[in-house]
Amino acid sequence: MARPPDVAARSEQGAFRVANEDAIVADAGRHLFAVVDGMGGRPCGAEAAALVARIVDQSCRGRPSLSVLGDAMSRAHQALVDQSQRHAHARNMASVATVAWVDTIMYRVAISHIGDTRVLVLDRAVDQLPKLSFEG
Repeated sequence: MARPPDVAARSEQGAFRVANEDAIVADAGRHLFAVVDGMGGRPCGAEAAALVARIVDQSCRGRPSLSVLGDAMSRAHQALVDQSQRHAHARNMASVATVAWVDTIMYRVAISHIGDTRVLVLDRAVDQLPKLSFEG
């Protein structure tokens, strides 16, 4: 079994934000990594990001697969819709998210990417960060 990678996660509010609306999943043991950002200007951005991160974290168990990851993202989306409909203060809550789930046996990565976040791969051999995803 592969040794879990060394992992560090950090989020910053930035110079122009009033609050940090990020949520992070960094589980080296499961090789599951996510950055979720509540959409600024929308109500409950931090809560939206936390909800999506929690559902992804709870849903992605077992062997990494695109179908499990896709189901997790669908459940997260539905949870945002439900929360928005149940609570007036949370109307139109939303987030963007990027999730990478590494299969260390098959040497592949399942990626889910929604919004203007990015997946980059550090290539130390050429000291570059090529994109695996693109804003849409």
